[in-house]
Amino acid sequence: MIKQVKEADKTMSRAAKGHEKYGKEGMQALAKAGKEGKSLDPIRKKYDKYSEEVKEGLGELADAAERDHEVQMARADLYKLAKYAIKLHNMLKGISEAEGLEGWVQAKITKAAADIGSVYHHLDYQESEANMPEMPEMAIEGKYKNNAQRKAVHAAKDEKKNEYKESLRAKLYSKLGK
Repeated sequence: MIKQVKEADKTMSRAAKGHEKYGKEGMQALAKAGKEGKSLDPIRKKYDKYSEEVKEGLGELADAAERDHEVQMARADLYKLAKYAIKLHNMLKGISEAEGLEGWVQAKITKAAADIGSVYHHLDYQESEANMPEMPEMAIEGKYKNNAQRKAVHAAKDEKKNEYKESLRAKLYSKLGK
């Protein structure tokens, strides 16, 4: 197959190779620039079908495919982790507090729980951030449109604080019997 391609390249004329690389429109632009004595490099870059952009596009596709593969692998690992976690949980039911666990065993379990928790919270945050409604301009900048708006916001906050304090006071008096 490669040999056939090389032989085809040998038999192709320069014009045919140019049309293959730059297309009809690109070849016309190159011819026009050549007649006018202008630089051909910008035109070559613009119309080149085999430029780095094509390679980058392939790289992005490969990256997407790899990420898809990574998701599948992560799901398989999580399934295995859940299966072992259930088995370990059942094994630990048979071990008393007096018997205890070796330090390294407890450390591994604690580290695994912390790592899984970190991943969960990271993905949960990303998901919730993506689903959040768009914030009004004032909230994004942290500024108020005018003094009246600032006072209204602070008054609402103060009212909530006072309601909370009153509810605590009522609970305290009910506990003390007053």
